[in-house]
Amino acid sequence: MSLLLDFANTKKNIFDMLASMHFKLSDNYNKWNIFFDCIEILIAVLLCGTTFLDISKIFIFNNLNLRIIISFISILLFAFTLIKQRLDFKRRSEYHKIAGKLYVNAKNDLSQNMNIWRNSNTEDTNIMEYINNTYKNLNELIQIPESKFHKLKHYHQYKVEFSKFLDNNKTKPWLLCKILFFFNIKFK
Repeated sequence: MSLLLDFANTKKNIFDMLASMHFKLSDNYNKWNIFFDCIEILIAVLLCGTTFLDISKIFIFNNLNLRIIISFISILLFAFTLIKQRLDFKRRSEYHKIAGKLYVNAKNDLSQNMNIWRNSNTEDTNIMEYINNTYKNLNELIQIPESKFHKLKHYHQYKVEFSKFLDNNKTKPWLLCKILFFFNIKFK
């Protein structure tokens, strides 16, 4: 029984790490989405503004050169929009957010069941069946890109250790804790 509880605890920690990774990816993709949306809107508004202004009075260019420049910027904006749609940061952000929530739910569910299993005489086969059957669908979620796995794992471990550091230094200012943690300095 204790081996299976250790196995369940390891699964719980993995779910916690994967949730953290998915939420980090979701936040990153969302930031990129907002950034590119703002650029697209800004350029589109500037181009629309050129139709209502006589910008030849503002700039030194003649009308032909100005039209060529505006046309070129319009083509670049169109290409930028197509590339942005292909990258689809918004969808990626949403998928990783959903995956993060599902891993958090799985972690919480497993924690509750581990408490029940500790206090009861649940058979090992029932525990193993439950773990395998309940969480097998999590493998169908969007995956963590292999190229980002180690960086995200490090991010999660840093986050966990910093959280422990904050728990031990509750009355200290957050920024001071961040600096001291970075330099690995302990309070007395």
